[in-house]
Amino acid sequence: MKIHEQVLEKRIRNEASISEEQFGFMLGNGTVDAIFALRQTMEKYAERHGRLHLVFIDLKAYNWVPRQEMQRCVREKGVSEKYVKVVQDMNAEVTTQVRSNEGTTEKFSVRVGLHQGSTLGPYIFDFVMDVITSDVREEVPWAVMFVDVLLVNLTIEGVEIKLKLWRQALEDRGLRISRAKTEYLWMGGEGKQDAVKLGLDDIKWHGLGNKPQDTMGLDELEETIRNIM
Repeated sequence: MKIHEQVLEKRIRNEASISEEQFGFMLGNGTVDAIFALRQTMEKYAERHGRLHLVFIDLKAYNWVPRQEMQRCVREKGVSEKYVKVVQDMNAEVTTQVRSNEGTTEKFSVRVGLHQGSTLGPYIFDFVMDVITSDVREEVPWAVMFVDVLLVNLTIEGVEIKLKLWRQALEDRGLRISRAKTEYLWMGGEGKQDAVKLGLDDIKWHGLGNKPQDTMGLDELEETIRNIM
């Protein structure tokens, strides 16, 4: 099965491309490149004593991608219909079992999400994220996509607006944002800083002292981003 998926993935890669803002599951384009671009931006604004606001969106995504959305996005990227049908067939009538110390459950259907352990699944996920976020995506480093998403802006109002637009784009297509794990970071400037809201909820602050009033240094912010990703 994996050999079949690897052959199919290679053929699909020859027919369609993924945006440069996507760093998850991409050959030759990984988190090190994204962190380097972010580091350059942070250094630039640190020299000017400017302030940067960052929101790390934790997605309940890989296991929650609707099957119909998967097929729509692959088609929209221009992949041949014969390959779309193969992807569709691979995800049809999927069953699984759960094994525990108490034994193994009976088989049950799985009607949503991508296959864990699939060699093709990560690239299909990139397609889904590429299509769903096409209207809200920005250039690196202002928007960086891994399995999750990092948004960057110069103002707290700006990053809140971006978060609202991304939330709407993702949730309108069946994906979900984890409010408990989505985090807000900021660097530079003077004075206190308010929290960022996701809907009616304040996003968890991740930084020195765990308070929105505390700023972060350049090295501390980079290390925090590495740990989050």
